Amino acid sequence: LRPLKDTLYDEMIKASDELRFEDAGKIYRRIKALNNYQSMSVMVSSKIIDCDVFSTIIDENVAFCNVLRVRRGAIVTLQTIRMDISIEATEEDVLSTAIQHIVDVANEGLAPEVIVPKIPSAAPLFDKVKFIRPKIGEKAKLLNFSLKSAETYRAEYMDELEKHNPDRVANRLM
Repeated sequence: LRPLKDTLYDEMIKASDELRFEDAGKIYRRIKALNNYQSMSVMVSSKIIDCDVFSTIIDENVAFCNVLRVRRGAIVTLQTIRMDISIEATEEDVLSTAIQHIVDVANEGLAPEVIVPKIPSAAPLFDKVKFIRPKIGEKAKLLNFSLKSAETYRAEYMDELEKHNPDRVANRLM
């Protein structure tokens, strides 16, 4: 994007010098849109091309599941969902349910590589998908980022819940 933005910047300066301020304003808005797009499609690592990252936070009978999708080295999706679960549900079961939900809703299969904190219980059902539990490196950083996103969503959800029902939070603390 850098060469395109440089070209547009030069065109904007030229239009401004020629007193074509409306044209310069249009070009400025295009540059701004490109900057916005660039900030939204965060580049990951040149080593990580296509992968999906799933993380979960289980809180009583609710799970917060985050998915981060990397395509061509850029984060293209970052989404957290809240799921009602049974108290007996394991993290592996919750991951399996979340992965299947995301696949169904997005109407898109999984990447060939899926980064997870634990291997999902239904992992054998996903053909041609390699589940990875990284300990260090770029993949571990992506998993940690996904987990932080889920934690942020959980905190926002709990704040909203507290605003609408302060008694529930007080009872929960007791």
